[in-house]
Order: sequence, then structure tokens, then C-alpha cells
Amino acid sequence: MDGNTVLLRWEEQYFSLCEITSKWRKVHLSSLQGNAPYDRILSQHENLKAYREKVRNLTKVFSQLNNEEKLNGFVALLKEYQSYIDKLTSYLKNTERSYIEFFNRVKDITDPYPFMEKFCGEMERMLKDVERMHAYKALEKEVHLLQTEMVGLRGQEVTKGSLRRQFAEFERNAIRHAEQSGKDVTAEYQTLLSQSPQWKYELQKEVQSIQYEIRKRDKTIKDLKNHVMELCTSVEEVEAQQGRDMARFTMELEASQSNLLKKEAELQRLLVCRDHDSHANCTECVSIAALDASSQVFVDCKGVNANSNPNEGKKIPFFQKDAEHDAAMWEEEKLEMKQQEEALRKELFELRLKYDELCTVNDNQRRQKEESLQLKMVRTGELQHRIASINVYVDQLKAEKEQLVRAVQSLDRVLSNYPTNSSISTLNDKASSQRGEMASTEVSLTKGGERKELELLEKDGYSFERLLASSAMWQGGVNALDEENGEQNNAVSASQLSLPQESKKDPFLIVTFQRDKLRERLLTLNEVISPQLQSMKSEVVTLFSENFALRQRMAGYAGGNAHPGNDCASIYGFPMLGSMEKDDGLQPKVGIPWLVDPVAGVIPCRTVLNVLDYGAGAFSLHVFSTTFGRRLLFMYMVVLHVYLVYLFFL
Repeated sequence: MDGNTVLLRWEEQYFSLCEITSKWRKVHLSSLQGNAPYDRILSQHENLKAYREKVRNLTKVFSQLNNEEKLNGFVALLKEYQSYIDKLTSYLKNTERSYIEFFNRVKDITDPYPFMEKFCGEMERMLKDVERMHAYKALEKEVHLLQTEMVGLRGQEVTKGSLRRQFAEFERNAIRHAEQSGKDVTAEYQTLLSQSPQWKYELQKEVQSIQYEIRKRDKTIKDLKNHVMELCTSVEEVEAQQGRDMARFTMELEASQSNLLKKEAELQRLLVCRDHDSHANCTECVSIAALDASSQVFVDCKGVNANSNPNEGKKIPFFQKDAEHDAAMWEEEKLEMKQQEEALRKELFELRLKYDELCTVNDNQRRQKEESLQLKMVRTGELQHRIASINVYVDQLKAEKEQLVRAVQSLDRVLSNYPTNSSISTLNDKASSQRGEMASTEVSLTKGGERKELELLEKDGYSFERLLASSAMWQGGVNALDEENGEQNNAVSASQLSLPQESKKDPFLIVTFQRDKLRERLLTLNEVISPQLQSMKSEVVTLFSENFALRQRMAGYAGGNAHPGNDCASIYGFPMLGSMEKDDGLQPKVGIPWLVDPVAGVIPCRTVLNVLDYGAGAFSLHVFSTTFGRRLLFMYMVVLHVYLVYLFFL
């Protein structure tokens, strides 16, 4: 975005902000936020509420008066209503005045929300522009660095020397990494073997504890069953005792009711017997017959009924006293019987309540026991499932142990095929001696053009030997190379013997013939070593894939807590494969396809370009062997570099 455009946009926003600020300054928002108007309106509201209550009370009192009093008090009530209406009118006017004042202050204010929203959008766009500017500056720095790097790449001799040193360092790091990985895997395998008895003992101990817990739970279940049986027996006994008590109480109640019916029948019979007597005497006889069931009283009453002599009426006061006494006793006995009946009924009701409560408690206990039994069964099933899963886990551990043994054996076999320092030094000495002989021969026997061609062959031979040193099947390659070097020397001597007699006298023809033979031999060696190079690359990839898979399997022992990114720091408390402190460029990488993310541990862009340049030069050993071919290869590498830089900036 142009700077003038940004300045104009910010000036426009600034003017809008100044206008909104001036309008809000005129409002005096702090004065509108004061508590005085609110307190005044609230006090008027409270006064109106009190006056309304007063008018309501006066109206209630007025409604209870008669017509004359209403006529006399109507004027006072009307005045109260008029004063209440005046207060309402003043309250409404005050409220209306406050609202109009507030409206007059607020009506001309510009709504700040559109400006604020627009201002936020401008700020977001400005932040994006700033971010783009920072990104542009970072890209400019990267372009400058890449231009500097391209200037440094123009010196082919320096680049080739650095490439050779880097490739040699890669080879040493690969060998050292493979040896260290083999040692680490062996140590981890030994650690796992040493830890396996302890794990087995812990698993056996856990299984024994689970079995003991199962037996303990079975014993608890049996005890609970016995306790439930005892509770059921006690409940049955209580129910039988309650049935017997209820039967006894029922019999007692029926006996008391039958006695009461007998006494009432006796009273009726006595009333009929004394019906012909006076009303007072009949009442006394009825009282005596109801209270005293003895035969003497009945005989006396019968005698009274039989002998209606008025002279015997002198005994009535005596019977009257006894009748009153017996009537009081009868009332007391009747009241006591009613009280006993009520007590029996209450006791029966309480027994029924206790019986219902016991039934409810027994049902709840039985339900709880059933639920606990179900929970115990579920827990037992879970424990059995856990034991089965532990057995499966033990089998998996055994299988993983066997796989680890096989992986360690395969790593041992691979490590046994890696070259030693002595074999590498021997091969390098032979190659350097061969180059020295070739260089001395070419310098002494050829002209300027042939000397340049020999220098190219010397450089290519050096690269070819460096490629030979990177083979994973080094031991077999060294033996084959020794045999082939011997065969080459024999072939050179044989070629010298097989030369024509006329060619032996011409040194130029001898050199040309030897150069052709050496070139053919180098091509043959290239064809022989190419499969070994491919097998070395595939074996390195396989080795690191097996190492990565081994890390993942060993991380699986920790229950999935480990992650391939943390190098499996620890499993069950002991350290696993340690993370490498230095990246040698041969570990399996995960990144973007351009391979230019050095933050994530991917090979840097410069290293990728150098390796591609060196690999293309080595691959074109027998293709671009002339000066034109080398120039064409150089142009190809320049185009490749430009294309990779273009991909980097996408």
C-alpha cells in the first residue's frame, strides 16, 4: 500500500475522531451520571407511595361510614384526592422535564459505533500491512543471503572441496551413528532382559493379589448370604410372634366385648324386672344389678319384686348408698375397660407400624444385598477380564521380546559388514597412489590438451573413490576392489606385453592405449559398484526405518505415553535410545517437500543444493566426460539452483 494513501486514510479517521470527541465534550456525560436527579425522583416516588397509602386508608374508612357521615367527610376526602393528583402532576412534570433535558443533550450526538468499527477495521488492515512489511524485510534478508550464497557457489573448487569434506563427514557420522545405534539397541535389549524377571515377578504378584482379592470377595459374599438368611429367619420369627400377639389381643378383645354384652343383657333384664316399681327404686335396682353380679343382690332384688310390702321400703336408703357406690365403681371399671381397649388398639396400631417398617427395612436390605451381589459379580467379571488382558499383554511382551532379539541379531549382522578404519585407509592409499601414477604418466608423456583431460579424469576418479567409501557393504566392496585393483595391474602389464612392436616404440600410443584401458576399467568398476551403492542406500533407509519402528514399539511399552518426537525418553523408569546431539543428515526427516525448513530439523537448503550438485557430477562420470559436457552440466546445475530458489520463495 502506498504511504500517501495510508496518510490520507489516517487523516480522515483523525477528523472523524475529533468531531465525535467535540460532540461528546458538549454532552458532559459526568453531569448526567450524577446521583442527584435519581435521588430526587426516588424521594418523590417514596412520597407518592406514602400519600397513596394514606388515600387508600381514608377511602376504606369512608366506605365504612353511614350516609350522613359520608356526606360530611366527602369534602375532606375530595381535598385529599386533589392534593394527591397535584403531587402526581408535579412528579410527571419533573420526570418529563428530566427526560426532555436528557433528550436535548443526546439527540445531536453522533453514534460512535460506525466510526469505532471502521477504525478497528483500519487498525486490522494496518497490522496486516505491518506484518507484510516485516515478512517482506525478512524475505529481502533471505534473498540477500541467497545471493551471497550464490556468489560463494561460483567458486567451484572451494565448493567441491567443501562437498568432499561434508560427504566424508556424513560417511563418518553414518558409520558412527550405526555403531552407536547398535550399541544402544544391544544395551537396551540387555536392560529389557534384566528387567523381564522383575516384570514377571510383579505380574505374578499382581495376579496373586487379584486372586486373593477374589477369594476375599467370595468369602464376603458367603458371609453376606449367611447374614441375609439369619435376617430372614429373624423376620419370620418376628412375624410369627406378631401373629400370636395379634391373635391373643383379638381373643382378649372378643372376651371383653362378650363380657360387656353379657353385662348389658343383665342390665336390661334387671330393668324389666323392676319395671313395676317406682322410678327411683327401679333406677337404684338397675344400678345395683349392673354393678354387682352376685346372687345375693339378685335375690334381694327378687325379694323386693316378690314382696311389695311398703313396710320394707325402709331399706331403700341403704341400697341407695350401695347403688351409688356400685354405680361409681361400674363407671370406673367401664372407663378402665375403655382405656384398656384404647391402649390395646394403640399397641396393635404401633405393632402394625413396626411390622410395616420392618418389612420396608427388610425389603431395602434385600434390595441392597441383591445390588451388592450384582456389583460383586460385575467386579468379579472385571477382574477376570483384567487378568485375561494381563495375560494377553504378557504374550505381547514375549512377542515383542522375540522381535527385539531378531532386530538386534539383524543389526549385529549389518554392523559386522561395516568397514573398519584400517580398510578405509588402505583403500585411500591405493587410490591416491594410483592417481599419483596416472598424473605423473600424463604429465610426462602428453601435451597440453591431453594433460587437461587427464586432470579431469583425476578429479572424476577422486569423486568415484569417495563414492566407493560410502558403501554399506564395505567389507565385500574392499575385497572386490582389491581383487579388481590386482586384476587392473595385471591387465596393464598384460596390455603392455600385448602391444604391437611398432607401438612399443611410440610413447604417445602407449599412453593413449593405457588411458583407454583405464577408462574402460573405470566404467566396468562403475557398473560393478552401482548396485552396491544402491544396496547401501536401501540398507541405510531400512536401518533407520527399523530403528524408528523399534523406537515406536519400545514406546508402546510405556502405554502410549511416548511419542516419536521425544525419542522415547524413558520406559518404566529406565532411559531408552538417547536423542542425538548433532544432526548428521542421515536421520529420517519429516517436513515440507522443498526440504528447506531448518527449524524442524530438516536438511538445510544449501546442503541439499551441494549434495545434488555433487551427486549430479558423480552420476555424469561416464556421460559428461568431455569439456562440452562439463559446461553443459554446469549450466544444468545453475538452472537447477535458480529453480530451487524460486520454489523456496513460493
